Amino acid sequence: MIKTAFTIIKNKTGEIALIQEGGKQARGLWCLPGGHADGKETPEEAAIRETKEEVGLNVLLTKKILALEISGKEYLGYISENDKTIGISIFGTQASIGEIRKGDEELDARWFAKDEIKNLDLRWDFLKELLAKS
Repeated sequence: MIKTAFTIIKNKTGEIALIQEGGKQARGLWCLPGGHADGKETPEEAAIRETKEEVGLNVLLTKKILALEISGKEYLGYISENDKTIGISIFGTQASIGEIRKGDEELDARWFAKDEIKNLDLRWDFLKELLAKS
């Protein structure tokens, strides 16, 4: 199983940080900051590293909000025939202070109010419901 980890980061006004994917599979879709664990990296370590790379913020994880397994096909936005199982861990973080900036591989990164998120094209269907509850 391939391990991935993502973070839900809120600023002091309750907006949530999202990145716009730049990769070929999910290009243009919005997602939480995060990605694959490298080598023996734990999901927690991957979440912290990927968040720094993708939005330029240092985060403190507070709790695991969700852990699930999906197919590689679903993970890659149904563009691939990948049949590997992908483990996704999503962590909550302490409120973040600071401006986000997009990483080298992202098209955009910014804060969104909850009511704005429902109109975005998100990478996975389950994100709209998860973020509405966050």
